[in-house]
Amino acid sequence: MAEASVWSQDQFSCPICLDLLKDPVTINCGHSFCTDCITGCWDQEDQKGVYSCPQCRQTFTPRPVLGRNTMLAEVVEKLKLLGLQSAPAAHCYAGPGDVECDVCSGRKRKAVKSCLVCLSSYCETHFRSHNDLNPGKKHKVIDAAVKLEDLICSQHDKLLEVFCRTDQTCVCVLCVMDEHSGHKTVSVAAERTEKQRDLGETQRKSQEIIQEKENQLQDLREAVRTLQCSAQAAVENSERIFTEVIRSIERRRSEVTKLIRDQERADVSRAEELMETLEQEIAELKRRVAELEQFSQSENNIHFLKSFQSLCASTTSDKSSRYSVYTDMLFERVNDNLTMLKDKLQDVLQQGLQDVAKTGMSYSRINYFDNDINTRQNLHQLSEGNTVVEGVNVSQSYPDHPDRFNYREQVMCREATSTRCYWEVEWSGIVYVAVSYKGLNRKGDGNDVLLGHNINSWSLYCQLYGYIFFHESKQTKLPRAKTSSRIGVYVDHRAGTLCFYSVSDTMTLLHKVETTFTDPLHPAFFLTLDPTTAHNFLRLSEGNRVVENVNVSQSYPDHPDRFSQLQQVMCREATSTRCYWEVEWSGHVYIAVSYKGLMRKGGAANGFFGHNIHSWSLCGQVSGFTFRYDNKRTNLPHAQTFSRIGVYVDHGAGTLCFYSVFDTMTLLHKAETTFTEPLYPGFCLSCGKIKLCQ
Repeated sequence: MAEASVWSQDQFSCPICLDLLKDPVTINCGHSFCTDCITGCWDQEDQKGVYSCPQCRQTFTPRPVLGRNTMLAEVVEKLKLLGLQSAPAAHCYAGPGDVECDVCSGRKRKAVKSCLVCLSSYCETHFRSHNDLNPGKKHKVIDAAVKLEDLICSQHDKLLEVFCRTDQTCVCVLCVMDEHSGHKTVSVAAERTEKQRDLGETQRKSQEIIQEKENQLQDLREAVRTLQCSAQAAVENSERIFTEVIRSIERRRSEVTKLIRDQERADVSRAEELMETLEQEIAELKRRVAELEQFSQSENNIHFLKSFQSLCASTTSDKSSRYSVYTDMLFERVNDNLTMLKDKLQDVLQQGLQDVAKTGMSYSRINYFDNDINTRQNLHQLSEGNTVVEGVNVSQSYPDHPDRFNYREQVMCREATSTRCYWEVEWSGIVYVAVSYKGLNRKGDGNDVLLGHNINSWSLYCQLYGYIFFHESKQTKLPRAKTSSRIGVYVDHRAGTLCFYSVSDTMTLLHKVETTFTDPLHPAFFLTLDPTTAHNFLRLSEGNRVVENVNVSQSYPDHPDRFSQLQQVMCREATSTRCYWEVEWSGHVYIAVSYKGLMRKGGAANGFFGHNIHSWSLCGQVSGFTFRYDNKRTNLPHAQTFSRIGVYVDHGAGTLCFYSVFDTMTLLHKAETTFTEPLYPGFCLSCGKIKLCQ
């Protein structure tokens, strides 16, 4: 160790990597380097054909042949054994995204500090050298987190020390005297302090939103648990009821069997009595026949004639009773009655099961409506995930959209209902709470736009002094009642019922409408294509309801949900119940349903609709249709191809059907499986166009 103290590591360090020499070589000028370091440097000079020493800059032509300095290598190995530091680990070198040391030559080390005076970044070794060269000087040093060029004014090569609030940009002191003269400026530190406060407020609001959504998530989890418990209780109750019905039928079966057997025994007993009587009568008749036979043999004519009248009279007058047995109708009436009972029971069970299914399946227990940003009028501001709308009297910079109300201060929900549904809204000020068909006019200020003033909408006008119901411009003033800040809306689409309730501690019916609804009512399941999933060659239009393969890359931002190679797009909405939709198509397309977890990146089969266990697809082209699932192809019987395809999903029953739609619907293919996740409609376009039908 004493010997090691005489030598310092710097004497045996490579000038390029600054580490202890590894496999040292000495070049013609006398300087020594690691074999890998000098080889890497000279490889970069191959194009010029002139090679230089990285330390003294002496040039060589041609490229010198490197020879290992054996003596120096032995000295370095001895120094290692004596305790000098070996070369640093690979992680000490700068990698992609790291800030490099500006002093290191050859392979750059990772910078740890940057000097704002010297405008250079340093690794640990060169940062110590920087401090040694500037003793007592107050150089401002920061962590090497960003590249220094990002902190330097590109025009004046000065440090960006000032923030221009007028132009919202960082500038140097010369910029302040030049193009930013007269602007409102502060130091970057002062602006950072203010922005830090704004950031804290944004973080606080984000935390509030997170907390609110976590509460909603908890409520939904509780609702799911309640639904599961309710469903389990319903199953157990149905099992009990059906068991009782089965037992009752078993008892009735035993009773009917007993009745039949009792009737059988009574009839058999009666028949046996008649049989015994008949046998006695037969025996008596046989005895008389014998007497007549004996009488006929008598030779006394006088005796024969005198006795003949009495014997014949007694025989002919004693006629036996007639007994009839009808075997062709024995128990057929019982069988007929039982058959009628069976048919009635089956009818009752079928109707009852349908009623149970309607009651149990058609009611949406968990509803979530959000306002459609494409319909809001410019004086409306949406917030809290598009579930809150406010009239702000300041025009918002919303892009033009065919669904937007351009005059009436109205907004519609994105979702609709065509079954039974209930939702609540909180309100203040003067508002209309309404339901409407999708086809409500959006442009202008006529009655065909105003909610409740046409045949396409029904509305409840709410203000502090009471409520008024509107439909087709006819107003119904409702009985004065205490106004509540919460309104409940109940729709039974099939029954044609619409109810408005005032909700506080109790629910008070404000108005009930009975009509016939012909379309889904907004605030239905309405499909739109998700632009964040669309491949760059697919162009969306008409409110994200039309997709076309244009074979020209669109300027879509990068997104983890976007298909990077397969020319596919998925819808924003999913279904986990029963649903039907139609599309119009042309070209060569795949019409599919898929789980959300389908792979989006790469062209592998696990991302192609129908080529994996996560998706099902119908391939349509002029020559016909094929169905695909799990990369298995099913050629469908040749049928005339029409430009409209219907898709029906019964998620609970595990049914997926594709139809060809023209004047009639023709079933193309039916798949029966078990769906484990919500299904998203999706489309792949080798060429052509697809439109989601209204």
